[in-house]
Formats: sequence, structure tokens, C-alpha cells
Amino acid sequence: MSYVIYRGISINKNIALIEGSHYLGMPIQLGESGCSVQGILDGILKLLKYQLSRHNKVIVLRYDVFLAGVELEITSFNQEFIRKIRVNYGLDAKMLWVREKGASEYNNGIHYHYILTIPQKTETSLPNLGAAIKKIANHCLKKRLNMPEIYDFPSEFDIESPIKDKEFMQKPYSSFRGFFLLDRRYITPEETNKQKIDIQVALEKDKGYKHLDISKIKNRNYNKNKALGGVLEECIYAISYLAKLKTKEDLPAGERMFTPPSYTETNLKEGRAEQIAEFVLLVDKAFAMFDVN
Repeated sequence: MSYVIYRGISINKNIALIEGSHYLGMPIQLGESGCSVQGILDGILKLLKYQLSRHNKVIVLRYDVFLAGVELEITSFNQEFIRKIRVNYGLDAKMLWVREKGASEYNNGIHYHYILTIPQKTETSLPNLGAAIKKIANHCLKKRLNMPEIYDFPSEFDIESPIKDKEFMQKPYSSFRGFFLLDRRYITPEETNKQKIDIQVALEKDKGYKHLDISKIKNRNYNKNKALGGVLEECIYAISYLAKLKTKEDLPAGERMFTPPSYTETNLKEGRAEQIAEFVLLVDKAFAMFDVN
């Protein structure tokens, strides 16, 4: 495998990179390196477009898994995790995950970030749903690691606040990082601009916003207290964190950087394929409207 040095980072020369604060018209996080891995960004957009083409409303949740000083067969964990999610929340749940190598002395810095998408069938509390799925992740971790207890990450909706003890660095844990509710009716630039105004008003009046965790906008490192768009753009900006180049360098040989879900469809009901094809065109057209350059 051949490597090149990019902005001081050694990376596989075959990895395509995206520079700048937007990709295909959508806002993305720059990260310390100022660029992102294109394959991961494409995987994120494909996942969102796929789900929105098949479901009126899609819940998007972000999780992390840190292993500290223990070893985990990540494929087995992921298979069990998504199986339990589908048992509890439907077979159409899909997940994309990335592997990163940070600076932690524990487990050689290896950790994982997840995007989980679940079609919304009925009204539900998104924070409560996130907490419930975190319990599933913790259950799978304890089972796969054969550990009776793991660290209970304490600050679900205020992750930027200092954590005083270092126990979380020494024990495995999962954490719930945020939520979004995407509605296919509101994914065009015209509709998301209306949402952007509403989100900014909510920020200025210190109010909540039903379809996302507004505290994340208040507390983020960049563009703090500034709405970058509607729920769709804010969602893509938040989960584009998974595509940052920093921490993707120097991964163990032969280990995947990221894994998208399977998109195989079988046994569709009569007329469903045609219906999906219509919504694919609608969603693709809506996303294309953002990429005006």
C-alpha cells in the first residue's frame, strides 16, 4: 500500500479527499486537517437519500464506541447491534460506521463512530429513543467483551462540558451524540431555508427545536449559535464529522476505514418498486438543488 503526505498526515494515496466547507452544496465540517474523505461523504449522502426515498420520515442518530484497554471483534459487535435494533425498531434500520485512531494511550487509540437511521413509524421522543438504543449498544458491548459492567458515559446532551474523572478513558463505553428527524416533505432548499430561519429564532430565544438537538448548535466548536441551514443541512454537517481526515491515518493494516450498509432489496410488494423509483427521482432532484455550482 502506497502512502503520501498530505498536510502532515500520511494517507493511502488512493483515498480521494475533499477540501473546503461544502460538498455537493451541503455544509461539512473541516476538522483539523481542513479536508474530508470523499468516500465517507458519498456513503453518508447515499444512506440518507436511500432512506428518504423509501420512508416519509427518517430518524438519524449518532453514536460512538470507545474500547479503552480491551479488544473487541467489531464485526460481531456490529452484527449483533444492528440485529437488535431491527428486532426493536424495524428491519429497515441501517447503519454506517467508521474506524478511527486517536491519540489515546488506550487500545492504541482505536475507536468507532456510527450513524444509525431508523424510519419513523409513530411519534416518539428522540432523546428517549437515543437513550434506549444506547442501552442496546451497552448490552452488546458487555456481552461481546464478557464484562459485567462498562463505563456509563455521563453527559449525553452536553458532551462539550469537562469530564472530571478519567474513568471513561480506561473502560469501554458507548455514547449517544445527537439526533435528527428528516421529513421528505422538507428537503428542498426552499423548505430548508424556512427551517433555517426557525432554528435561528429558536437559538436566539433559547428555545428547543423538535427535529434536532439544538444544544449541539449552541455548543459546537465552529459556527456556534449559527444555523447553517434546515434540519437536512444541520444533519449532514453534524454527521460529516465521521468523514474528517484527521484520525484516519495510520490505521492498522488490512482494517476497514468505514463500512456502509447493505442496500439489497427483495420481495417488494406489487407497485412498491415503481413507488420507490418515483421517490428516488424526487429525493435526487431535491439534493441536486443544493449543488448549484
